[in-house]
Amino acid sequence: MNWDAIGALAELAGAIGVILTLFYVAHEIRESNKSSRRAAVQEVLNLNRDVMMQITSSVQASDLWIRAISDQELTPEETNHYHIILYSNVLLWERMYFLHEEGLLDEWIWDDLSRQIADRVRSRRFQRWFRAMKSTFYNDKWRVYLEQRIEEANEESPRSDSSELAAPVSQQDNPIVRMR
Repeated sequence: MNWDAIGALAELAGAIGVILTLFYVAHEIRESNKSSRRAAVQEVLNLNRDVMMQITSSVQASDLWIRAISDQELTPEETNHYHIILYSNVLLWERMYFLHEEGLLDEWIWDDLSRQIADRVRSRRFQRWFRAMKSTFYNDKWRVYLEQRIEEANEESPRSDSSELAAPVSQQDNPIVRMR
């Protein structure tokens, strides 16, 4: 074997090494992307848990939330409490919106959230709050998105009487009671 053949074999081995390195790097990038997606979803789940804890922490808080999204009468104190919960909720939506824009949020999660947003923005109380607050703390792109959802909601037929959400569940309608 001459030196030319040895050199050619060394170049071939080097090329194979580069190709294997590229495959390894591609694999690591895919794994990193999966890890980023999992971390993003976990962050959103944690934020959602925190928001839900605000809403479900007591019967009074749950009742307040239901009456607020049903556009029922609230005292000034209840209105303030609702605004605090709503602020947290809309910040969660905003975070999820940008995770979706970055491709880090699964499409089914975004679809579910989009339906929730579409329902919430129909509330006159939400719309008043948003008009008052939108210029103070929301990203322009997110604000435009919410404004479009509000406009779409206002063009659709109004929500059916949402006061049914605040009605107590009867014993016979309660699935837990029926199971006993």
